[in-house]
Amino acid sequence: MDNWEIYYQTHAKGVGKELKGSPPLSFVSNGELLSDYRIYGSSGGVGDKTRNLFDAKNSTYGDGTFWSNAKNLIPNNSYYGSNVIDVTSGETITRSFTGTSGNYFMREDGSVESVFNPGSRENGATIIVPDDCIIYVFNIPNNLDPNTIQVVVGSQLPETYEPYGYKVPIVCGGTTTDIYLNEPLGENESISMNDTGLSIPTINGSNTLSVNTEVQPSKMYIKYGGSNNVNQSLMKYLEYKYKFAKE
Repeated sequence: MDNWEIYYQTHAKGVGKELKGSPPLSFVSNGELLSDYRIYGSSGGVGDKTRNLFDAKNSTYGDGTFWSNAKNLIPNNSYYGSNVIDVTSGETITRSFTGTSGNYFMREDGSVESVFNPGSRENGATIIVPDDCIIYVFNIPNNLDPNTIQVVVGSQLPETYEPYGYKVPIVCGGTTTDIYLNEPLGENESISMNDTGLSIPTINGSNTLSVNTEVQPSKMYIKYGGSNNVNQSLMKYLEYKYKFAKE
């Protein structure tokens, strides 16, 4: 292999092309969004649980439950469905809404404790789970957008809304693109840009793409534009000479 072919292989051949491998992936880009990608799952599941404990998008207002005076969970048409979540005694729960009535907690022995809503603030109402309680039932106003409803452990909500499910943060070009999934990606599973509807930004020049999850993808495929820093006239000449030499 002579000098011109070495230069072509290292500078031109990979420009504006495709790349596949285990992250982190290194490539040279012209600063455009990735034109395509695919994330491949792995044993153990790729995707970390989001902080949101309540699946509002898959809940229907009017299909909720409530504790009766007999301490039984019964249907209640003033509640969202699945408005029952597991909690741990003593932990802090913060909601993105204030609700219109009480918070109800059940202990292992079946007894129920009602906790008065302490009021609201910019990031919602905060409640401390009573001693020995393991289940939380709450009321959600019926005029709320499901895409805004969050119930999280801790005293602060996430800076941006996180849906219920799993998150795959892809870091590239100095930015993080969060991809949300219903379930982690297992072996023989994958998702593409067509599935998510989200693209990923790059910077002009050298890029490193990484995936910020505990379990890493087995591999990733990306399609990207090449660097504007490369002499395009020289690249065209090298491509011509490379093609001519192979004929």
